[in-house]
Amino acid sequence: MYKTIKDINLKNKKVILRVAFDVPLKKNEKEWIVVDDSRIKISIPTIKYLLKQDCKIILVSYLGRPNGKIVNDLRLKPVAKKLQEIFKNEKIIYLKDCIGNEIEQKVKKMKSNEIILLENTRFYPEEEKNDLKFAKKIAKLGEIFINDAFAQSHRNYASTVGITKFLPSAMGLNFEEEIKILTKVKTNAKRPLVIIIGGVKIDSKIDVIKNFLKQADWILIGGVIGLFFLKELGYKVGKLPVSFLKNQNNGGIKKILAELLPFVGEKIILPVDGVIEKNIGDKKQLKEVDIAFLNSNVLLPISILDIGHQTSELFSQYIQKAKTIIWNGPMGLFEKDKFSQGTKKIAQIVANSKAYSVIGGGDTEEAISKLRLNKKIGHVCVAGGAMLKFLANKKLPALEVLKKS
Repeated sequence: MYKTIKDINLKNKKVILRVAFDVPLKKNEKEWIVVDDSRIKISIPTIKYLLKQDCKIILVSYLGRPNGKIVNDLRLKPVAKKLQEIFKNEKIIYLKDCIGNEIEQKVKKMKSNEIILLENTRFYPEEEKNDLKFAKKIAKLGEIFINDAFAQSHRNYASTVGITKFLPSAMGLNFEEEIKILTKVKTNAKRPLVIIIGGVKIDSKIDVIKNFLKQADWILIGGVIGLFFLKELGYKVGKLPVSFLKNQNNGGIKKILAELLPFVGEKIILPVDGVIEKNIGDKKQLKEVDIAFLNSNVLLPISILDIGHQTSELFSQYIQKAKTIIWNGPMGLFEKDKFSQGTKKIAQIVANSKAYSVIGGGDTEEAISKLRLNKKIGHVCVAGGAMLKFLANKKLPALEVLKKS
């Protein structure tokens, strides 16, 4: 149904390989370094496959959200350094741009088995607009396009979709493997099916939640998304992130939310308590508050930043009934340890359940890895949004363009 890397003659070809190197970075005393190289490692089999075909490999990716501008802290140089550590016997060449005459000339001089990493494509606003002129400039660098960035396949971008108009295109080995595994989950999931949704991105997940209503027995919702539902139900959930307030005015989100609210308590299960941080004298202390208490006329002065014990227990009841679990997104402000307990508890409950489990997304994956629970999870997918959309029968733009004619 889809074109794969094995369907194309790659011998001695100049290949543009789209990867999802949107990895976390941190700055040490001297330079930025890669914190987690999981998204780099999953493309290693495809890179090695191309090396065996004596290909010249041009790697394309974005990193972070520079909003169409050059941001030095979001350059891909640390990724190039990590790649060189992995591929000790190959030459990794990092270029400070992704298009232009200078880049074209350097690509022309490439030798077989050399690997070039182009600069962050999101430095150009044309990337996110799927500008075909921009896509064509990238396409000029190669003869064949291979997409191994399943994690970014829900993006209708120039480097994932537009480029396929100019080059023979197919999916890489990791992309293909993800589609195979997730297709089995989608078509043969044992019931009861429990979906766990957390995180902040209400705009990208609200329609996915709606689609899952047709498939799931229960949908457990935490994080800021859970607060969004509670706010619409009249609860005074306190201060919310700016991005939340911005999205709140989106008519499309409001409309879908209105359609989902009647399912709350039946199919959609929301938090019943949450963790806040209060100033008590000169010290800050964590305190759990009941959601039911928050329907008074007094606005909670501070944010709910994690789910509480009662919610963990409530969610556990549904998780233990499940035969299939799909989880994406943390239950609270997971980056701070004091607000990560809800996510950790859910991770342990999922890992210890008898259900087949699929987890996706950076924070969720991080929670599983920190607790060393990976071996107890059926499938760990580095993709978050793409995984959810695929399992909820939503179309992925970068996958659609790889269909066999």
